[in-house]
Amino acid sequence: MNRTARQWLAKLTGPRAQAALLGIAALAVVAGIAAAPGQGASVKAAQTAGMSAAPAVAAAAAPAALAPAQVAPPAAAPAEAPSTTTAPAEAAPAPAPAPAPPPPPPALALNHETWLQANGFFCGPNATRVALSAFNLFIGPDDLATRLGTTAGGTDSAFDITRVLNGFLGPDRYSTTEMSGKVASPEQIAQLKADIVRAINQGKPVVANIAGTVHDTIGEVHSYPGGHYLTVFGYSENGEHASIADSADRAGSPEYQVSVADLAQWIASRGYSS
Repeated sequence: MNRTARQWLAKLTGPRAQAALLGIAALAVVAGIAAAPGQGASVKAAQTAGMSAAPAVAAAAAPAALAPAQVAPPAAAPAEAPSTTTAPAEAAPAPAPAPAPPPPPPALALNHETWLQANGFFCGPNATRVALSAFNLFIGPDDLATRLGTTAGGTDSAFDITRVLNGFLGPDRYSTTEMSGKVASPEQIAQLKADIVRAINQGKPVVANIAGTVHDTIGEVHSYPGGHYLTVFGYSENGEHASIADSADRAGSPEYQVSVADLAQWIASRGYSS
């Protein structure tokens, strides 16, 4: 090797040449970091090997942090359109049937007063007087005779009795039932029985206009061929028998019982107030 070649080689291997080579290597490392930020381990290895990084390495900025992705909120579920189908209306519950009234007692008698009539034609006023006593109304027979239009011939009809009773007790408390025909029919007997039981349970004695003859339950005879008024103040045996207050009976008891069937025949062709 000649002298010129040895001088060039010495320059390449001298201290200045080695520093230049190290600078070139450092630039290559920086270029590698910039190209691949994830290669930080190579930089550390270079520093461990004694290579000092160029000022440009310290000034290199770290890659900017990625902003969190903007996540759109979930779309709200579309509101359900109101249903246009009308639910069938529930049928109103049927009202509970009214409880059946208790059956009437098999026998019942009303408190009352019984008076004997002063003469042969005051039976209408006296029968009305007995009926009013069940309401704690005590009206004299003369007053009642005036109201009834009673004369020596008696009191005209059951309609007069009804009118005077309602005058004391209020309108429509009593009504008059006529029994047409000289013989009471089975339907009329049944109606009389029902009316007596109903009236007595309402606290109302029945005033009957009768004519003819009947036997009571103990065999006594009661006869009024020209007509008479008497008061029914009670019943027994579920209405089969009626309890009678008779203001004209001076021979026997003024109170007795007769069958409703016989009482209906007694009333036939006349009427009663109940």
